[in-house]
Amino acid sequence: MVRASCLRILGQREMSVASVNVVDPARRPRAASRWHAAYVAVCARFWGEPALRQPHKSQPTCYLIDGLIVFPLNDFPHSPVVPCRGFGYFLRMTRTGIGFDAHRLVAGRLLIIGGVEIPHDRGLLGHSDADVLVHAIMDALLGAIADGDIGQHFPPTDPCWKNASSIGMLRLVAARLQARGWQVVNVDSTVQAEAPRLAPHIPRMRTCIAEALGIDVARISVKATTTEGLGAVGRCEGITAMAVAAVLQADAS
Repeated sequence: MVRASCLRILGQREMSVASVNVVDPARRPRAASRWHAAYVAVCARFWGEPALRQPHKSQPTCYLIDGLIVFPLNDFPHSPVVPCRGFGYFLRMTRTGIGFDAHRLVAGRLLIIGGVEIPHDRGLLGHSDADVLVHAIMDALLGAIADGDIGQHFPPTDPCWKNASSIGMLRLVAARLQARGWQVVNVDSTVQAEAPRLAPHIPRMRTCIAEALGIDVARISVKATTTEGLGAVGRCEGITAMAVAAVLQADAS
């Protein structure tokens, strides 16, 4: 067993890693089939330095196999790695996207934000139901996989999207991601509105969005803020929303 304080991994620059033991794979030739591979650098960043020190042992054991640092799956049950052909194990790619949307408040429209109808004297103007929050989330997800934006996939010139449910459109975006081999990791979003007060409706918004994406509600964050009377939002002329989404490669080939 060899103590390694600095390792070169798959041609990446050397990174110092404290308290990691590397075992010669020749001593455990079948170990790789039962273990997940991950970059030490990713482990340190993804789980944090304490994660490298297991409670039952001061120095976690890992294997150096074909240039990969291999950790036991039990020690890292949520490691972003999957099996792939001809390479043993492959670190899955994670991408992020950002989305923004804005809609004008007008009379005679329902106010729907995050899939929830909110009592108000005005609603948002748009071709669909003008759900500003869901539109921002859809753009973030599409942007994460470089697959255009909602204007491209749900054009306002297409009558089939007239007054359409944005939550239904979000389900289509989620299916599009899944068909391309991506899964949603989490969404963080913020709605800017001077009125009405959105905080009481946020739990229902999170639930609607999570159900549409097919993920746990704990992965959906919705926040609300005002602009302290500044700009068009501050004058109650409209509502804006922004979102950041992370997606993970579902599998590797």
